[in-house]
Amino acid sequence: MNASIKRILLLYADTYYLVNQVYPFGLDVIAHHLRHRGYTVVIGYPFLEHRNPEINLKEIIDKSRPDLIGIGLRNLDTAFSLEPFGDYDGEEFRTFFFLPQVQRIVKIVRHLLPRIPLILGGGAFSIAPVPIMKKLGIEFGIIGEGETAFAQFLEVFPNKALMTGIANLVFEIHGNYPIPEKKSYGFADEEEIFQREGTFNYAFETTGIPIRTKRGCNRTCSYCVEPLIEGRRFFFKNQKAVIQELKFISDTHDQVRNIFIADAEFNIPDLSYGRNLIRNIIAAGLHERFRFSSQFLPKPFDEEFAQLLSRAGFSVVLTCDSFSDEVLEKNLAPFRETDIENTLELCSKFSLDCTICLIFGLPGETYHSVNHTLKKMRQYPMERSRRYEYTMGGRIYCGTYLSRLAEKAGQHL
Repeated sequence: MNASIKRILLLYADTYYLVNQVYPFGLDVIAHHLRHRGYTVVIGYPFLEHRNPEINLKEIIDKSRPDLIGIGLRNLDTAFSLEPFGDYDGEEFRTFFFLPQVQRIVKIVRHLLPRIPLILGGGAFSIAPVPIMKKLGIEFGIIGEGETAFAQFLEVFPNKALMTGIANLVFEIHGNYPIPEKKSYGFADEEEIFQREGTFNYAFETTGIPIRTKRGCNRTCSYCVEPLIEGRRFFFKNQKAVIQELKFISDTHDQVRNIFIADAEFNIPDLSYGRNLIRNIIAAGLHERFRFSSQFLPKPFDEEFAQLLSRAGFSVVLTCDSFSDEVLEKNLAPFRETDIENTLELCSKFSLDCTICLIFGLPGETYHSVNHTLKKMRQYPMERSRRYEYTMGGRIYCGTYLSRLAEKAGQHL
């Protein structure tokens, strides 16, 4: 352990938490690994409702007395283009853009603790690390998984010469920010289950507790950043450890009824891991204790799988994007309209609760394709166990196929 750093404060810089209670799973994982190595770690939320962030931050800092502060960026924006109370708008759109509020938090921290080291991380940061570091004026950051990189960074700080070999660590050198090798990690210490951060128990009891069963995504959907954040190689968690974690949650969180499996998509790269996991959940009787939900692609998805999901009480959040094959092909979706229809039919047959997620306005969209999707929505109408969520326009994030299309086509995309 670094003798100069013993106490660490991790700030959950997600102002939207006041609207959508999603607890800081990534920060909690980091905190667990650092505590295991002897550090004192506090997770704080600087954006309490009806509170001045400066007063709130001062209280958090006074209680935690940190030697280093990490800032977790979960999202850059809400990904919805028509937020009625959005604080960032332009021609025909209004949304929430979070970086200005994070910039304010950094300014307050610099005022309260001028010499304290700051480090950034999280999914949003991993999308565009260098522009974010420059905008916020922070010289250290971690892209992708941070458990190992954060610990290694703490061991050698402030010696930058020793930092050069740390995978996933970005830091400023003479005004430059070289992007290091990005390494994807599996599940370390699988048998050791951590206690979730009690500060966010309201999120547990309303939205539910997220767990991970695998990391990685090898799909190429035009707008998606998951392969950039997690890598294209899959790492699977031992299913015995997953069941032990669920049993631990059952024993320690009486009010929790919902479990969200926060994989990129539950049913990729194929159905074998998911099938076995659901069977293990049923065998352990956990389907009688919890309601489960996760993200799914329309393919792969078959009758046996749908029946297992139904027996286990799963809700399906289906990433469809569009019913138009032209749009799906243009955006490199690994499924087509017939796959969507097949999955929706199976969800109906086995009474699976299903949320269908659509994006209008992706490359290839026309009046005809919009009308086609609307026609299919009427064919599969909203009902008690089926609903639609949609956004207008696809976000263009650095490193995605969509960003390359935009760069190539300019204003004529």
